[in-house]
Amino acid sequence: MAGRGVNLARNRWADWKSALAQAHAPAEETDLSPMQPARARLAFDELLASQLAIALVRHHNRSVAGHATKGDGRLRQLTLAALPFELTLSQQIAVGEIEADLGKPERMIRLLQGDVGSGKTVVAFLAMLIGVEAGAQAALMAPTELLARQHHATVAPLAEAAGVRLALLTGRDSQKQKKETLKGLADGSIHLVVGHACAVVQEDVEFADLALASGRRAASLRRASAHGAVVQGPCRRSFGDDRHAHSEHADARGLWRSRRLQADREAGRPPADRQPAPSRWSASARVVDGVGRQIAADGRVYWVCPLIEESEEVDLANVEERFGQLSARFPGKVGLLHGRLKGAEREATMAASPTVACRSWSPRPVIEVGVDVPAATVMVIEHAERFGLAQLHQLRGRVGRGN
Repeated sequence: MAGRGVNLARNRWADWKSALAQAHAPAEETDLSPMQPARARLAFDELLASQLAIALVRHHNRSVAGHATKGDGRLRQLTLAALPFELTLSQQIAVGEIEADLGKPERMIRLLQGDVGSGKTVVAFLAMLIGVEAGAQAALMAPTELLARQHHATVAPLAEAAGVRLALLTGRDSQKQKKETLKGLADGSIHLVVGHACAVVQEDVEFADLALASGRRAASLRRASAHGAVVQGPCRRSFGDDRHAHSEHADARGLWRSRRLQADREAGRPPADRQPAPSRWSASARVVDGVGRQIAADGRVYWVCPLIEESEEVDLANVEERFGQLSARFPGKVGLLHGRLKGAEREATMAASPTVACRSWSPRPVIEVGVDVPAATVMVIEHAERFGLAQLHQLRGRVGRGN
């Protein structure tokens, strides 16, 4: 607290109570300025309290007992040999940092931060293989069922190359399929599971020995499992005693979300080289002509609207009207996708052949998170001002993912 005393004297700040009273009862317009001494004093106190709280959380996280998880590299070597590309230096560094943390007796809580399309999934998969090499299990969770299925399709060939058993767990699995998956997780015969987070974080999901949880909701699994809600009974090494599984959180939204996540996690970045995705403003007529050129070049186009259907309250573009207009201009080339459609319908649209896809959000774009379509070359966003900065950043990451 000596530092605060120095700041009080150097900045000639009043005591906390006086500063609070002055901020709540300004005498003149200049008292409303953020640089006004009373407001600056309160802002400093708020930042100080936040940093102290974060320091305590970080200290606690670093002291929680985990289990040293060390692999021999055999499965990772098989996976790397099966990849059609070489890892970037940053990806290699990220895997190395994770491997070092997993080998410690303390629980790892790490943020894997990378721009959209930078290769976080393959880094997470290699980290999961470390757990399997050590004789344990790992889980990769996705925020949506669509993304879970896409992740599963992406890593399935890699899991096959490594000779490990991989399962998919979502809310739409048949009872027979879910029963087989739960049995495999409980007896340890399933090494890796990729699933919709809501399906994985359930009381009836038990792991024989969960070493690592990875994904945007990895912390949810870690917290739930630590209280016995997810992993029970047979999972002795990870949660049956006072030690907990390692968790890895993947995120690309550095502007507003990752900064807070970095507070209580070790952070690493695996940026990869990728094509730039320039943004331009253009009139609608020119945009439609550009879409036609992309169709001729066998590219895929995303057309994003802020509304699903026409609204009497706001005059904004809606996806149903735009779908009709684009379908008339490009017959048989347009697919419709929005959050009200059933999961099977959305997947069919994503997997279908239409070159132009017309998509909207409810409440956020269904293509915002993680969708990987290498053929996508252009995204049209109508009324871009209705979307948040982080949303626009995620949306832009859906294009320019091919070679």
